[in-house]
Amino acid sequence: MKKYILNNPRYLLDLKNFRGWLGTLNYSKSTVYNSPNYVKELLHYLEQNECFNYSHLSTELIESYFDYLQSRAKENQDGALSFGSLKKHQNAIVNYVIFLKKTGEIVPSFSFPFLENQSKQITVLTTEEVRLLFDNCTNDLMGKRTKAMLCLYYNCGLRKLEGINLNVEDIDLVKELIFIRKSKTHRQRYVPMSKGAKVIIEDYLFSARELILPSNSNENAFLITNIGTRFSVSLAPYFLKQLLLKIGNPKLTEKTTLHVLRHSIATHLLKNGMSLENIALFLGHRSLDSTQIYTHIL
Repeated sequence: MKKYILNNPRYLLDLKNFRGWLGTLNYSKSTVYNSPNYVKELLHYLEQNECFNYSHLSTELIESYFDYLQSRAKENQDGALSFGSLKKHQNAIVNYVIFLKKTGEIVPSFSFPFLENQSKQITVLTTEEVRLLFDNCTNDLMGKRTKAMLCLYYNCGLRKLEGINLNVEDIDLVKELIFIRKSKTHRQRYVPMSKGAKVIIEDYLFSARELILPSNSNENAFLITNIGTRFSVSLAPYFLKQLLLKIGNPKLTEKTTLHVLRHSIATHLLKNGMSLENIALFLGHRSLDSTQIYTHIL
């Protein structure tokens, strides 16, 4: 990366402390190394425009900076910066602003320009669309099971296999926690249940699952089929699709998957003020880099 010279002592000190701050959090080594370099280019741009404190930050200035980034050539090869590179610059700036605010710095609010990458758009449902899913679950045994399934993948943000592998003993209704013993990252974690999710899960466990399960069965799976066996990998998506077909909204049917429910709860939590660090813990991300995809809503 090109060596950008900074002259402002405050910028230099903040940049050094920013690198140390990243190092104390669960970011990858590459992020700890690269993010301060991306921010350094922004600070250099501020100095070149005679902006020597953070009060000069504004939507207009950030838009001007990203125009500069998109027009300057790559440092090691021909062509302009890719969407991925621009997004890394944006994520670094987001983290830098979070860092500054945690140190008591007053930073003006600003927006980023829209960075378009059609192949990697994150699909999320609105809270109204999520409510529509829950409202269309019937109150019979199978409807209660579907509603409990939605709780796992939306309210608790589980991955598909985490929900399928969940056992009854992993549900702690007293502490309002779900224990994930098998995950994609091979890391166990506890996921909190909201009050509403607890009511739905408790209702399924004692008013539906016990009636679906054959009397002589010792199956411990949380989600069980009509004959009392654990869900297969394809069954949860199938029941979600059946619910969507019942609602009869083609756009909603096309965009909604189990993973979209997980994206949706993460986005809604971030909009409601939960920190990226806590969302990463909630989702079971090994690194905060994986959680950075949700900064598009900031």
